[in-house]
Amino acid sequence: MDYALFLTICLLTTFTPGPAILLVIRNATRYGIGKALIGVLGNLTAMLTMATLSAIGMGAVILSSLYLFTAMKLAGGAYLIYLGIRTWRSRNQFSQHSSHVAVIPPRSARSLYAEAFMIGFSNPKAIAFYTALFPQFIDPHQTIAPQLLVLGATFACCSLTALSSYALLAHSVKGHLAKEHISRYFNRITGGIFMGFGLSLMVSGRV
Repeated sequence: MDYALFLTICLLTTFTPGPAILLVIRNATRYGIGKALIGVLGNLTAMLTMATLSAIGMGAVILSSLYLFTAMKLAGGAYLIYLGIRTWRSRNQFSQHSSHVAVIPPRSARSLYAEAFMIGFSNPKAIAFYTALFPQFIDPHQTIAPQLLVLGATFACCSLTALSSYALLAHSVKGHLAKEHISRYFNRITGGIFMGFGLSLMVSGRV
């Protein structure tokens, strides 16, 4: 196993902006670092679930079925579009001390966890990624299970590092986004990007 190469691929993949990173940025700026990390946990749970499905062969089943793959792809894309519309149309409350400072309505930890899990789990291209990547770094002459465990744990740690880093960075500029006009533009930009991700997923193929 070329572990250094696998680690490099994991870092490049997990630090590349996508829906999960956009979500953690939105959560960190709107709800704080604690709530953002709850979303990170939801995304990691989805990632490990997808990796496990790929490891036990379910990933190949999904990829070989045009119906299952298309259904997951359309559902995932539709959810991202819904999330984008909701973010675009979100209305902030404003402080009684200043009508120009946004006060974000609270969200429960459960809803943030479920939201992040859905974004991670409803993307069938993640299964395609795991199914294609992991076998390239597995030695068939060695016991498979421990190797899968190492690869999965490595990818999870890289993902945790990437998402947490983006959350901390976004939280550090949270104060600048609290102003009314900036908050409004940020919501629309974030919502638009979510919708773009959703449309891209819906029209994408299996490769």
